[in-house]
Amino acid sequence: MMDKPKKHEIGVLCALLSLAMFAADAAAQVKGPLRSRDLSRKYMQAHAAGDYAKAIEIGLQWVRLKPKNITAAYNLACVYALNGDKKDALQWLAKSVALGWDDPGHLQRDTDLDSLHSEPEFDKIVGQARERQKPRLERAGTGKPLIVPPSSLDNTKPAPLIIAMHGYGGNAENFSRVWADAAGKAGAILVIPRAMRSVSMSGFGWGDLDEAEVIVKSALSQAMSQHNVDTKRVVLTGFSQGASMAYGIAERAPSAYAGVIPVAGRLAGVSSTGANVNASTGPKYYLMIGADDREATVESNRSSKRELSAAGFDVSLVVYPDLGHAFPPNRDAELTRALAYVLGK
Repeated sequence: MMDKPKKHEIGVLCALLSLAMFAADAAAQVKGPLRSRDLSRKYMQAHAAGDYAKAIEIGLQWVRLKPKNITAAYNLACVYALNGDKKDALQWLAKSVALGWDDPGHLQRDTDLDSLHSEPEFDKIVGQARERQKPRLERAGTGKPLIVPPSSLDNTKPAPLIIAMHGYGGNAENFSRVWADAAGKAGAILVIPRAMRSVSMSGFGWGDLDEAEVIVKSALSQAMSQHNVDTKRVVLTGFSQGASMAYGIAERAPSAYAGVIPVAGRLAGVSSTGANVNASTGPKYYLMIGADDREATVESNRSSKRELSAAGFDVSLVVYPDLGHAFPPNRDAELTRALAYVLGK
């Protein structure tokens, strides 16, 4: 039997007990997120393997653990749809929107949900997501881009314009330096739109394509209100996530751009581009990718080159050997070459 502790020893014991309780609480807080990430990983593995019943089982565990997690609810809707259970799929899709999902375009593009498109409830859910999206798009249109005119600018003459979208985690100020040399040599006004999603102390990411498109259109409008812009020589470019967004925006409105220069972007298909515009009046494409970038990213550039060429577009693909997810070492010269290609010099 322990002797009765003295007064000062009680204080020490209480402090140790408090410390132990704090450590246990901290461990419990860590355990939740780790388990959620683990369930997310297992879900993705089952989804990729086509084991939708298993993915549903994992998804249900995930939403029980994180009942307010938008992604968990949305992913559960996807595998229910893939498994042929439309009722539960629509239920969880509506739940994800109620929790805050506000990207209606993604709902319509996601092939996991193709089986739901003929359901009236699906259109209702898309409409609800669109209503949720409106305030965000209104805010997106109020941002102020970074506009850098060339030193040689003569506002009595229309000048070419480059809209450059930074990558995930980047910012306008840093990205303006990437394009400064090439834009200056081309005598072009450089416009860097500002992404809205804060992802670090000084870095930002693009939201969905609708949001990015509003930001880009607003940036172009503001630049045109300040300078004499040659509307037939507007180039849209971006790096990484910005490249993917630039490619998608140009796909929606190809006649608005003389050229598109995606750098290290994972590119989508071009079916809507080919259907909506005559290739002779559409943009020229200059695709830039490192051979050592992610395999899926490199392949998306190769397949886009094939599809664009088949549709009659003027397109060049440059795959840089021994280069990963980055601009080429001779960046300024390569960007100058890309601009000369799409602007016809």
